[in-house]
Amino acid sequence: MRRRAFAGAVAAFVVTAASAGPAAAAERTRAKCDLHAVHLTKKGDGTIPPELSFLEAELRDDQFAAYKGFHLLERKDLLLVKDQAARAAFRTGHTLGLTLLGGKGKRLRIRASLSNRSGDRTLVQTTYAIDDGGVFLLGGPSYNGGKLLFAIRCRGARG
Repeated sequence: MRRRAFAGAVAAFVVTAASAGPAAAAERTRAKCDLHAVHLTKKGDGTIPPELSFLEAELRDDQFAAYKGFHLLERKDLLLVKDQAARAAFRTGHTLGLTLLGGKGKRLRIRASLSNRSGDRTLVQTTYAIDDGGVFLLGGPSYNGGKLLFAIRCRGARG
């Protein structure tokens, strides 16, 4: 399942993981997230590096057909606690904010916001629901002759 939401030049994509975590009746109050800042360029040989292999199907999709270079710029980990905002600052100058709004069973509800490089404006703010372990993509800001893509993957925990 893939949903798209557009905000200015920034697009958000949801990718449901094929191997989502086990169902649980209790509400999820914590989540561990890994965040990836990826530089997409039109120059390259189309090879997707091993550290981005979890995104291969998405990067081969038509929406990314113009891009032939895929480079992991930075990876960060965040621990989310329900209703508490967490932020990760990237070397690109962008800040990605996440808030776990809860979740039950295989689903997590998360609010995400991405700031511009100077931090004085929010490029996109969205709330999404995704399968535990699924990948949410925020993309669109220009960066060094290409585009940036932020891949967010979270796994929930109870209590």
